[in-house]
Amino acid sequence: MKSYMKKIFYAFLAAVLTVACTAEDPEYQPDTTLYRTGTVNLCASVEEIQTRMVMDLTGRSIWSEGDKIAVACDDGSFVDFELNGIGETKRAIFTGVIPEGKTLGNVAVWPATAVVGMEGNNLTLKTPTEYSTDNIAYDGIMVANISDSWEITFRHVMSRPTFKIAGVPSYTSYIVLEAENYSLGGRLTMDVTSEDGLTAIKGKTAPLMISLVEAGSTVAVTVNVPVAEYPEIKATLYDEKDEVIHTQQLNEVSLMMSRAVTST
Repeated sequence: MKSYMKKIFYAFLAAVLTVACTAEDPEYQPDTTLYRTGTVNLCASVEEIQTRMVMDLTGRSIWSEGDKIAVACDDGSFVDFELNGIGETKRAIFTGVIPEGKTLGNVAVWPATAVVGMEGNNLTLKTPTEYSTDNIAYDGIMVANISDSWEITFRHVMSRPTFKIAGVPSYTSYIVLEAENYSLGGRLTMDVTSEDGLTAIKGKTAPLMISLVEAGSTVAVTVNVPVAEYPEIKATLYDEKDEVIHTQQLNEVSLMMSRAVTST
């Protein structure tokens, strides 16, 4: 999907765009039947979230050429479906082939590379653990349930907070965000039948590392993390020799799907 160097609000998702999944284009009439074996077409769109937050420079709103989604088979394996055409639309058709002896499953994932595996309704995903302050792409994860229609809607399953960290010396090389006894990234599992999204599992600490392209007195970093109510999140600043500069506690924050913002 594509990032835009301009203001992008969630309302943009409702903008009038050429829709690739409808039969309005006289030159392209796709087969809208949902097949469960052989070649399968899925018409994918992205949820419209109504919140007070904006999608700012990290927003993604439309499908782009080269996008792939991972689609589950009935045995828990996944098949990559490729985008038809060049994208540039809010909705787009993805096509793939279900292997012989298998049938279409009940879930799809974007990006396809995020999938680790699935057992029953438990989907294991690989989430980012490293970020950079010059990263403007949306690198979260979206999941769509598949039922009896060829049309599927992807929903965001991670929270996307922005942490504003003050008192950052100019010689800071990177920052490590850590929530004690919580995994902020790595391999995580979600129940695809739940609306809770990708929730943090308590008991294992897995931090995030943010590389600084340019340090300043205050640094804002936007990351994707599991949905949870973390007691606290701390930021540890390191120099280029991997030596600790100092550690500071971030304010208590509830990282729900509303794209919460917190600061020190």
